[in-house]
Amino acid sequence: VARASLIAHGHDRAPFSRRAQNERCESPPIAGAERRAGQTVLAHTTTMGSGEEPVRDDVERSAAGLTTAEVKAAQEKWGKNVLEKPEISPCQMLIMQFVGMMPVILILAAILSAATGDWADFAIVVIILIINALLGFREQMEAKKALDELTASVSSEVPARRDGEVNPIDVEELVPGDVILIVGGDNVPADVTWVEGDKLAVDTAALTGEPIPRKYPSDQYGYQILAGCTVAAGEAYCYVDKTGANTELGSSQEEILKDKAGGKTVSVFEQNVMRAVRYLILFSLVLVLIILFVLGFARNQFKKDWREVVLTALSIMIASVPIALPLIIQVTMAIGASGMAKNHGAVVTSSSALQDIAAMTTLCSDKTGTLTTANMSIKVDMAWVAPEVDGTNFPNRTASELLELGRLCSNPDKKDDPIDRAVINAYNEDSGGDEAAKAKLAKRGAVADRVGFDNSAKRMTVTMESGLTIAKGISSKCLDTAAGGEDASALQWEVITKGIEGGLPALTELVEEADTKLSKAGYKTIAVAARSDDKAPFEFLGLLPMIDPPRFDTKRTIANLNRAGVDVKMCTGDHQNIAIETARLIGLNQDIRAGSEIRGGAGPETTADMIKEAGGFAQVLPRDKREVVLTLRNKFKAVVGMTGDGVNDAPALSSAQVGIAVDGATDAAKGAAAIILTTPGLSAIFGGLVESRKIFARLKSYIQYRFAATFHIVIFLTILSLGYNCQLKAIYVILLALFNDLTLTPVSKDYAQASKDPVDTRLWKIIALAGVYACIYVAGSLIYYELATDSSLHLLQRKGKLDFVTREGIHTCTQYVQAAMFLQIGLAAEFLIFSARAPGVWFMSKPSPYLIVSTMVGSITLSLVVRFATGFGELTGRDVIIAWFYSFIVFNIADCAKLLFYAYFHTSSGVIEYHEEEDVEDEDHIEEEHKDMLAGKEGSQHLRPRVSAVPTAAGLQGFLIHGNTQDAGFAYTPGSDNAGE
Repeated sequence: VARASLIAHGHDRAPFSRRAQNERCESPPIAGAERRAGQTVLAHTTTMGSGEEPVRDDVERSAAGLTTAEVKAAQEKWGKNVLEKPEISPCQMLIMQFVGMMPVILILAAILSAATGDWADFAIVVIILIINALLGFREQMEAKKALDELTASVSSEVPARRDGEVNPIDVEELVPGDVILIVGGDNVPADVTWVEGDKLAVDTAALTGEPIPRKYPSDQYGYQILAGCTVAAGEAYCYVDKTGANTELGSSQEEILKDKAGGKTVSVFEQNVMRAVRYLILFSLVLVLIILFVLGFARNQFKKDWREVVLTALSIMIASVPIALPLIIQVTMAIGASGMAKNHGAVVTSSSALQDIAAMTTLCSDKTGTLTTANMSIKVDMAWVAPEVDGTNFPNRTASELLELGRLCSNPDKKDDPIDRAVINAYNEDSGGDEAAKAKLAKRGAVADRVGFDNSAKRMTVTMESGLTIAKGISSKCLDTAAGGEDASALQWEVITKGIEGGLPALTELVEEADTKLSKAGYKTIAVAARSDDKAPFEFLGLLPMIDPPRFDTKRTIANLNRAGVDVKMCTGDHQNIAIETARLIGLNQDIRAGSEIRGGAGPETTADMIKEAGGFAQVLPRDKREVVLTLRNKFKAVVGMTGDGVNDAPALSSAQVGIAVDGATDAAKGAAAIILTTPGLSAIFGGLVESRKIFARLKSYIQYRFAATFHIVIFLTILSLGYNCQLKAIYVILLALFNDLTLTPVSKDYAQASKDPVDTRLWKIIALAGVYACIYVAGSLIYYELATDSSLHLLQRKGKLDFVTREGIHTCTQYVQAAMFLQIGLAAEFLIFSARAPGVWFMSKPSPYLIVSTMVGSITLSLVVRFATGFGELTGRDVIIAWFYSFIVFNIADCAKLLFYAYFHTSSGVIEYHEEEDVEDEDHIEEEHKDMLAGKEGSQHLRPRVSAVPTAAGLQGFLIHGNTQDAGFAYTPGSDNAGE
């Protein structure tokens, strides 16, 4: 009845059909069927399997799907198929800015200031708290907006029948009553009832924790499949029963989502940074205790003015707290991730993915759809027709007949399947158009049975109502289904070879010779076998050659990745000869090994070395890809990226540090990946890599700056207090902490240059360089203090009311000197960011206008405060200029120290110099013999990558501009015997 209804609606085949094999299953028994508007309507009184409850009975189900009006009514009633994530109100977000270790320290500082009666310091600390909260609130709102846009850019589609036609729709638009097609690799988008198709292997681990896939339908598990499961194998049509929060998963996840609504995903790098911050605060606390003991007890200042001692200790604690650091890290990552999605089509699924792709050293790339177009085309005139057996049921067959049988064995509802799409397009073209093709197919009758493609069976089969059965898949499985081991499919055979001298081995050799000849020309093949009825034997009919040309951006992008220090390896299930030919066309290492060599048992060391040196692998199994990833990762300590699109790629994607689901990947692949591409090809990966390295450069520059500034202030104030018995007023120190954070927030949007090498995410180099900066700055501040307090040098013009002329005791620590020190420390800190952000000499790297304006405003404000504000020293104009000039000299010395540090520790080859190109078509690197294969094929023209890497300068110029120590000839490796000169 269902089949008749679908045929009445003009479909060329009936997806809901009877089954004659054990592998296929009947629909659940239906009660209460009724007619409505010429459709078959199935009331929701389905009997479920053991332990199952009936599905909702308030939605009518039609075998032909819903109409547009019914969809609209269902959407109004049930809403979208999403789990609504509880939103944090702006008020809650603002309050959260006052929660955490660093805000709590400031709150305690405000309380202590009030307790000691220092209302000026109290007011400044409160202002710091409020300003940081407002800045944090603003930046977090901006980050939230960016991440919302990021989330919206990733969507999944599923084929659904509406108004009698099957078209892919967004899973969010599904409503109860929809008829959908789910295939291997798909996440089940809603609670559904199996109706017709294969017996599905469904991974229910996300809901049940069971590692072994369940079979649906079955007496044990019934017909209903719950949302959140993943289809491991098979394809079937299902009715949508429940959507969104009404599903079993939705009802349990709502409370979890509420619990997680305010949570934050923290990367490993951010965790390490915050751990270092805690150590820094602990170090400062130790110094504070020493100061309290020495000043309070050893020098007996508690009796003189205990509040001054407490405020001094308090100010040092405040200076040690990098209040804006967590905020800037999170905002930089969020905005950077949004930029990766908008500009390069690379969507990160976690913040840790940003640092992983920046550090990636090896990329294992799938071939089809990534290195190539996946817009396959069939060359009918090159089809290989197998020799006829005695008594054949397919006499005088031609390439066109071979193509027609392949078309009958293709599913027109799977519009995203590249092979089925290629066969259908080639048949329509060979038949003289779509209408002529439909007329020819109508003569063949309706489809009675269809078994979808299975990764283990490597074939699909279709049985027509006439009894004709066709198989389409890899040649070995079409010749003998037991080749490579018997699979789980119910239909097994070995083709008849009567009349062929040598039998099956001889026929197999002929097929392999034809396959090899085509593969050397760059063609992959799809085999076709058939039998005339269920009593006749299967016959091998021939091979259909398909070309999958390289993308026009592939060769250039691989060169870009190599320049960026990333080794690219091909991992494909295609024939070894096809892989070698593709590698030749796109500039990859042509040492392509067969997947069997990974499994060959040559010994762990030999196999590992082979994996490292090979340019790629062909005819690989899913476990081979995983083995390649794990060997490179564990044996050679590489940061490995892996691309994939199918459910069989999920193990390798999850094993790699950078699992990349390519454009059009299955839900299973997306779920296992760290990065999801929304545009085809490798250029998106290179663009994402450049962007992630720029993100890391911003983070590294700010962290270096912030730790260096904190080290400088804390260590210098401690030495000043203990060595010179001079304590800077607490208000000065608190203002320094304020300006350090306030003026540097634009760093999250700063111009940045991507490192030419994979980044080193270890924190010790960043902290070590911050220590180098701090040493120079502390020495500079101490020298400035000595010069300022030496009356014979007259560095500062002293006013009579602030008179001091001796260096005895605390008389050298007047308000005037403190103001001068406050200005020098503040200016030096403001300048420091320009060195920290530059890979070479500071003036060779262009900062963003926002950063320039922000730091200049901060520096000028500090100068105006100490020049004109009453009670802040009222420095003369000459002394303000001297402080600027001196701070600039110290800053340049620190920048030179940075270059020496890079030369000794940092073997960098500089930055990626790149230019953004116009979107133009280019086929310069496609050889003439392949261009004719692309002519007129939709999707064969691909745009060049928007970002192209070009070689950077070498020698002294490269070192000064980009920090290129490798090509400059003096990249030291400490402790090595062959360190460069």
